[in-house]
Amino acid sequence: MSLGSQEHTVPTSYILRDLKDVVPTESVAWIPQTIGWKVLLSLFIVYGFYRLILQIRYWWINRYRQEATEYLLAIKAETTGYEYELFYIAKQVLAHIEPGYRRLHGGEFISVLKQTAPNLDLDDDIASQWLASLNTSKAILNKQQREELKRFLILWLRDHHPITIGQESC
Repeated sequence: MSLGSQEHTVPTSYILRDLKDVVPTESVAWIPQTIGWKVLLSLFIVYGFYRLILQIRYWWINRYRQEATEYLLAIKAETTGYEYELFYIAKQVLAHIEPGYRRLHGGEFISVLKQTAPNLDLDDDIASQWLASLNTSKAILNKQQREELKRFLILWLRDHHPITIGQESC
């Protein structure tokens, strides 16, 4: 007699006659059924999309900072025309912020750089020598000054806040 060949029969004992089948409970829906929860969920979704749009807009408006920083980092200090390359990048960024800044040169240019990032400080000697190097090939920044200028411009790109032309004199 093998155990696998026998069929299972329901016991007919008097002990089991009063037992009843267990009725499973109704399943609970994962989606809320009341209108209040649906409204709250809708508000959360709308708020999420709003925050996403703000983040995309912030990235879109400030993407020039990343592009200019990458370009600055790619320039080597030994490059001929290094001073002009840095000036060109800073000038393009200023023109992107406010088209009226295209006309700036000399002391006005340096003062606008300092005003747009007041927490940063560019040494006046380096600034004046940088501007002189743009006009004559005899005034050249040494390696330490070049690195200091590059470091200032990288920090300036990260931290500057646009000001309008009317706020310059304030």
